[in-house]
Amino acid sequence: ILGFETSNHLQQAENLGFLEKVSDNSKDENEFLTGFSHPDIKAGLYATLDNEKRKRLHLKIGRLLLNESGIKEHIYEIADQLNSAREAISSPEEKMVLADINLQVGIAALKKREAVTAYQYFDQAHELLPDNCWDSNYEKTLTVHRKLCEAAKLSGKIERTGKISATLIEKANSDTIKTEAYMHHLHALKTTNNLHEALQVGLK
Repeated sequence: ILGFETSNHLQQAENLGFLEKVSDNSKDENEFLTGFSHPDIKAGLYATLDNEKRKRLHLKIGRLLLNESGIKEHIYEIADQLNSAREAISSPEEKMVLADINLQVGIAALKKREAVTAYQYFDQAHELLPDNCWDSNYEKTLTVHRKLCEAAKLSGKIERTGKISATLIEKANSDTIKTEAYMHHLHALKTTNNLHEALQVGLK
């Protein structure tokens, strides 16, 4: 519930046409979200903030959306807000939550055949993994690497495909996953005309 002073300021901004009420699909007809009435207004206010204030704002918005609405309701918005504030997140637990959110968004994008978008979210998830991720959370780390490798290949990021697939070949815990990684690695080598190394990989 907003305080009187905050509500009064919001009402004044709405009366001036800067803000408007937006439905949040809530079952309560009296509940609503307030948003900017025009993108230029949002952009103008955003431009007045320095980099650190922007990060804090993104972090606050992302946390509010996550805590108030849950992940499913606004998962893309939550991911984008918290990704913009990633450097301001210090908690390992919160980083893993955000990594999982990015993984979910990336998988959804991949299902829509939006490989470039999927790659961006999988890359964010990868960057959020801790240094000891293979020891501390093997299955999640494996999934992130597999999806990142797939999206990198589909979006034409050949060098990245080669690097991630090499890691998967080393870390894979099953022949199926290792074979999958070899196929991605061979694709990267052939695409870069590294035929000799491709042949060596194929003979393993």
